[in-house]
Amino acid sequence: MDSLEKLRVLLKHWIDHNGGHVAEFDKWRTTMIEENRESIAKALSTAITQMDEVSATLQAALDDIGGASDSAHHHHHHE
Repeated sequence: MDSLEKLRVLLKHWIDHNGGHVAEFDKWRTTMIEENRESIAKALSTAITQMDEVSATLQAALDDIGGASDSAHHHHHHE
């Protein structure tokens, strides 16, 4: 696998991984709203926006090199 192909796999992984973070941020944002922690909820909303912007930038890079690789189904977990 050449470096460009590897980057295609990594970009797809990073975009997917960011989506998981956004979902978790949103869950906690809702919890903070329910607990009247508005400043924390606002910070999480900002983080969601920023993460979405990062993912859009990564997606633009992925699109620029031809989209997701056929081998992008290979992934690993690091919790």
